[in-house]
Amino acid sequence: MIEGGFQVQCLSYIAAVQRVCKRLCACLASAWFSRVLAAALLLGGGVVHAAPTDCEGMTFDGEAQCIAPTYAPAQYTVCDIGAPYGYKITAWNQCAALLSIPNPITSESQAVSYANCWNQKISGVGDVVGTVPWKSAGTVYNDNSCVAGTVREVDGHTIWGVGNKTSASGGTTFTFTKVEPVSCPGGYTAVSFSIRGFSELVACKPVTTCAPDERPSSNAPYACMKNANLPAVAKPCFHCIGNPILPLTGAKRQPVSTGFFVGGEELVITYDTSSALTGFPVRALPSFGRLWSSSLHRNLVIGSGGTVVTAYRGNGQIWTFILRGGTYVTDGDTLDKLTVASGAYYYTDGRTNTVESYNALGQLRRIDWPDGRSLSFVYSSANAGMGAGYLLRVTDHTGRFIRFRYQLTPGALIHKATRGRVSAILDFMGRRINVTYDAQSNLSTLTWPGGKTQQFLYENGALPWAMTGRINESSVRDRTWAYDGQGRAIESSIAGAGAHTVAYDSPPTYSVSATEDASVNVFIRRFEAAAAAPFAVTQPNGQVASWGSQSVLGLPRLASVSKPAGSGSPAATAASTYDVNGNVVTYDDFGGARTCYAYDSTNRETVRVAGLATSIDCATVIGAGATLPAGAQRTTTAWHPDWRLPSAVTRPLRKTTTVYQGQPDPFNSNTPANCTTAALLPNGKPRPVVCKQVEQALLASGALDTTVPMDVQIFSYNAAARPVAITRNGNATTQTYYATTSFPSGMSDLYGDKVNLVVHGDFEQDETLVEDYSAAQQPVYLVGDAYVSTEKSKFGGASMHFDGSGDYLWIDPSDFNIGTGDFTAEGWFYLEAANLYYPHIFQLASTQGWMFMRFGDSGYGWRLQFATSTNGSQATQYSAAQTQSDLLNGWHHLAMTRESGVVRAFLDGDLLTVRNNVFTGPAVTSWVDNTNIIATQVSLSADAPFSFQGYIDEFRFTKGVARYTSSFTPPAAPFEAPSLTTTGVAAGDLQSVTNAAGHTTQFTKYDRAGRVRQTVDPRGLVSDIEYTPRGSVSSVTVTPPGGGHARTTAYGYDERELLTQVVEADGTVVSYGYDEAGRLLQVTDARGNSVTYTLDVSGNRIAEEAKDPGGTLRRNIQRSYDALNRLQQVTGGAR
Repeated sequence: MIEGGFQVQCLSYIAAVQRVCKRLCACLASAWFSRVLAAALLLGGGVVHAAPTDCEGMTFDGEAQCIAPTYAPAQYTVCDIGAPYGYKITAWNQCAALLSIPNPITSESQAVSYANCWNQKISGVGDVVGTVPWKSAGTVYNDNSCVAGTVREVDGHTIWGVGNKTSASGGTTFTFTKVEPVSCPGGYTAVSFSIRGFSELVACKPVTTCAPDERPSSNAPYACMKNANLPAVAKPCFHCIGNPILPLTGAKRQPVSTGFFVGGEELVITYDTSSALTGFPVRALPSFGRLWSSSLHRNLVIGSGGTVVTAYRGNGQIWTFILRGGTYVTDGDTLDKLTVASGAYYYTDGRTNTVESYNALGQLRRIDWPDGRSLSFVYSSANAGMGAGYLLRVTDHTGRFIRFRYQLTPGALIHKATRGRVSAILDFMGRRINVTYDAQSNLSTLTWPGGKTQQFLYENGALPWAMTGRINESSVRDRTWAYDGQGRAIESSIAGAGAHTVAYDSPPTYSVSATEDASVNVFIRRFEAAAAAPFAVTQPNGQVASWGSQSVLGLPRLASVSKPAGSGSPAATAASTYDVNGNVVTYDDFGGARTCYAYDSTNRETVRVAGLATSIDCATVIGAGATLPAGAQRTTTAWHPDWRLPSAVTRPLRKTTTVYQGQPDPFNSNTPANCTTAALLPNGKPRPVVCKQVEQALLASGALDTTVPMDVQIFSYNAAARPVAITRNGNATTQTYYATTSFPSGMSDLYGDKVNLVVHGDFEQDETLVEDYSAAQQPVYLVGDAYVSTEKSKFGGASMHFDGSGDYLWIDPSDFNIGTGDFTAEGWFYLEAANLYYPHIFQLASTQGWMFMRFGDSGYGWRLQFATSTNGSQATQYSAAQTQSDLLNGWHHLAMTRESGVVRAFLDGDLLTVRNNVFTGPAVTSWVDNTNIIATQVSLSADAPFSFQGYIDEFRFTKGVARYTSSFTPPAAPFEAPSLTTTGVAAGDLQSVTNAAGHTTQFTKYDRAGRVRQTVDPRGLVSDIEYTPRGSVSSVTVTPPGGGHARTTAYGYDERELLTQVVEADGTVVSYGYDEAGRLLQVTDARGNSVTYTLDVSGNRIAEEAKDPGGTLRRNIQRSYDALNRLQQVTGGAR
């Protein structure tokens, strides 16, 4: 470095750094540039991708407060584009001395002055003046002389900017660069994130001597304690009102059904303000933005050593488990369990009796139901452009799936919750729900299949996260919510109806308490909601109730509700008390009746005594053998030892015994029941399928009534745990299932069912999202600056463009385990530059090496190369005679096939003659390679430094077939895509049900969404079922046996998917009308007969009028309700 001057940095192209010299150039260097270059070299060509939970929400790791990095004043460089080079060094140094410009240059005006001086020295004209026209963020720049790269900004700061300025006389063009050096202050370390393929420093977290999820102990300064954040989150609709708000905590919840099912379970997304109120540091899997969660986006956050595990349940529920004495323990009011074995975590959901399997990263990998249903989960890898850990696809036991696309916002700090948001949901038959967000990153709209949109409003400027309204698919605002100044929901109203409101005198408050538990070395922070003083809840009918609450386990519980007299109902109070685990132990209803409860150690109800006077002490009636007052009824429940499944329920005059797989059968000498050969669940437990259920009559004394025969049902299951026979008192019903999957592709392509990837470049200009149009619908993402361009295309008017600097199309590798089987990889490419460093057109990295179609570098004569496995050597690479220069600036079809271990390569349909990697040795037209290909990474183009520069269009991969074994004519049209609307069956779909009389109903067709499309009843009647894009039945066509006249019933719906019309097979029409809130108001038939309903503000049907076609009133019914919305009186009738 020349003191006080400048030094020429003449560098060869380095792929890991976008902003360096591309050839001999004149780069105005600085100490900062040297540091950046050194750092880039240390990165070694890899892009660092942050995990999707880094700095999410407000905090990092639930503890360390993230701050924004600091940015130094901008630094500038100047470079003269073009030759000659030599004498410019003299001009540089003369201008540096003449102008006394600092190194580095720190202002735009200084940089322009320097360029002006330089131009004067070179051309004799000093007319470079004014400002630099800087290019916008995301612009790809390459002047082929000075610099190349992509303009990058983070939160308004220039990470790398570039602009061109030409002298007024037009003689010389200068390239200017601008950089604001970014760093973290002392005591903080960088958190980087990949933004459009670049690793950017976007946040700073405190440096600590403890692990990220630990903190120094206040009692032992040199000891680190595990962090445990314990949330106070109410269970779904825990004493909710309206649509719904939770007065006890002030939270607002909004579950939204999507109508998309996988494995029989619907995808539900849920809005919940609990964490906004309590300040709990949420680290849920990224899905639909802040305060929203998805029933399929579940995850565990596993602290160091596994001592503390926080489970995010996908519905706003959060549970934190602490390892105590080898057992994971959480608050007493959950039935869920967590265990660990061999590095895997197993979460047992006490509500659904499912086992969820998680890996050591906390990613949900599988859900298993007792009945054989299952879901498997696929996540993005680190090279997917968005970073690792985003949920891409959920597949059920039949092969059907739901998949997610994400919106990645470039240039935004990741701890502002602006990244990793779902932008689209797609199902197996190609239906799509599009998702958008507002400027505050709140979920704003859901556009359903068919194009109708539901919108959510956030209109409170002081609470930008608070949902205040909903606009339905008819463009009507049908829901409104209001909040107090602290964000507590206090009103929920429905269009055309009254509102539920809450008025607090002393509202619920939120606090964080902290304790150190030395017994497990855990620092515990409890996020609690304290109970409010008694408060008023007003119903739509104007009736006001007083609610009282008490705190249990850091959460308010409903203690009492008092309502005044009204509409024939006297004043009344209902009250509850709780045990230390939050279980209700007494409940007094509004009618003055008490119910007492008892529970086992896992919070399962064991005894219930109902019909008591409120003066009765539960302790006197709850115990075994206790004498009950007249009118009281006792129910006892025994449970499966591992599951929340009743094994024996005894109620007055009846006992039901249920025997599960592997449990003692009391009706068979306590022999363990065995009714299925299905494998054990992942946690090692037998599947709790029902093997036998017996109903027995009891006498009033509780003894068996032997005069009444037992009602016995016996169940049996196949190896997949699906029920195949149910025998009730000797009468059997049987079920069969399809063993294989068959959905016609609807294509003329003979191998259409073998295609597992078809990519077209057919989106709009600069679009960065592409799709796989094969039936497999692989998750694919453009990485870096790759985009869809209309500049060039082989078919369809567009193709994918890659700039040669880290651009590629990431393809999920999970469906590319080819093994030793046959395959065909083919597509079209357009190379726009020669002498590139190993530009890959297609690559498949596997456990055995790399399979690729690419060009070599200068050491291999720039030739076209092929390999199915390098396996650490170059022996299995083959080179063709064609070089990069030979194939420049034109479209070419490229293909590689393997047939029974014989590999062939093709260019423009011609079978290629190839030689070894350095193009020596014998010429061959095929070679033998039986490599067992187990994919770990698949892409078109490749990450730096092996990126392709040019266009790729129409790429197809066929698994299991070698389409070409000799020269052929290349395709003259785009590759076919299969129809996703054809009907068929999937393995595991129900095939038939035969009842005890031998009558069989067949289920002969399904769609790809798993809905029944055709049935055949025992008489041979064929019913064909059609659906709307949203999933409602649109028609049912019934055809007699052997054909004949088919009869169709059609169903019509409004924008909200409410049934508006039924057209019977004979043309008879029945119409339905609704109010703005979606409540039924009128039914009219084809003759003109009508029924009209009148609703009160609470939605109760208070009047019903039936009229004939002439308008004459034929029936008039009036109903009245009390203050508790209980029906009190019905008057009127037919006239």
